[in-house]
Amino acid sequence: MENQGLELIERVKALIAPELSVSGLEVYDLEYKQGVMGMTLSVYLDRPGGKVNLKDCQSASHLIGELIDTSGTLQAKYILEVSSVGLDRELKTKKDFDRFKGQEARVVTRVLIGKDNTFTGSISACDEEAATLLTAKGLVRIPLKDIARARLEIKF
Repeated sequence: MENQGLELIERVKALIAPELSVSGLEVYDLEYKQGVMGMTLSVYLDRPGGKVNLKDCQSASHLIGELIDTSGTLQAKYILEVSSVGLDRELKTKKDFDRFKGQEARVVTRVLIGKDNTFTGSISACDEEAATLLTAKGLVRIPLKDIARARLEIKF
């Protein structure tokens, strides 16, 4: 069942991403899950080099709804939520770490690395295997497969 959900998310992304890119928007993440009122499709948008505003979300919501409804991609009734990924965005892929190189991040691992499983520091590098953070204790190489959660740290 989970595999079907992933396939559905990939089909929705393939359907909407090209159309959103025309407006300079990028699909950062998609979630399709059971909510209180039924199935909910959550679409998180980003704009490389810029910000996603309320008008962007409203326009994208209309476009996404129309594309999904006319394509028949989702057979069941659903609630569509469209929002900006936000400043404290989750870092999920090598591309995310590369994009925010030099910025502060907080990474929680599934396993201990040294004696810790939580690291805060500047993203200094990322390859196919691991992200490297410059922390107060020095450089820490964190295998991507061991990351439970990673987010940008926002400083005001």
